[in-house]
Order: sequence, then structure tokens, then C-alpha cells
Amino acid sequence: MTLKKTPTETDWARMAAFIDGEGCISLVEHRTVYTCLRIMVTNTDRRLVEWCKSLFDGHICEKKARKPTHKPSYQWVVSSRAAAFVIKGCYPYFLLKKEQSEVALEFLTTINPSISNFPILRTEQKKKRKLLLLEMHQLNKKGPRVA
Repeated sequence: MTLKKTPTETDWARMAAFIDGEGCISLVEHRTVYTCLRIMVTNTDRRLVEWCKSLFDGHICEKKARKPTHKPSYQWVVSSRAAAFVIKGCYPYFLLKKEQSEVALEFLTTINPSISNFPILRTEQKKKRKLLLLEMHQLNKKGPRVA
């Protein structure tokens, strides 16, 4: 991954705060063929997602307003290796998404860096990924946290 600019410590702290407050760290299963690490940050002010893209690559999607009283929103999305880069840099600064980032980092241990795209996974890797996927879904569930 090549960046236009190297993020500063302030950039990493800001990015962690934006993910904590406006974002989501998730593992996404694609037709049970492969699982992908993904980060999203959503906001109604396009400047925020433009800043994310300018520093950390990814892409921006515009979401139309569902009601006339709502504003359109913008979503910055980054996946795979780029998402791993962001999580590793933001990790020390996370307050709310610390558990999700730990699951994501554990997921990264199941990736063989010498094989690209669709690696053939060993049975234990598949089991570990499935458990991490379920754990991430539990962490990202809406509603009050159960202690």
C-alpha cells in the first residue's frame, strides 16, 4: 500500500477517534468463500471522509437521505491490507473499538502473506476465522452491552 503522505501521531489519534465515534470495524464474509477485514467511517460532512481517504486510501460512497428532513451521508470504506494498516496504526489510541481492533489483529494472524487473494486455508484457520467472525458480530451488535 502506497500512501501520498505518512500519517503523523496526531493523524493516527484523530483516525482512531473518528473510528471510535463514527466508524465500524468488521469482518465481512463473502458467500462463505472468504472473509475480509473492513473499516467504515460515516458522516454527513463530506470533509471528514475526504480527510480519511486523503491519508489512508480507500473509497467514498454517498448515501442518499432516507427522509426529506435528513441530510445525505458519506461513507469512507477501506478493506483488507489497507484496513490492517489503519488498525495497527490506530490501536494505541482506540478507546471504544479496542476489542474490535483486537479481534481484527487476531484475524490477521490467519492470513498467509505469501499467498494473495483466495488462499486455501487449513481447517484450523477456517475454524479460527469463523470464531473471530462470530465474536466480531457480538461486539458490533446494537443495543446495551451485556457484561
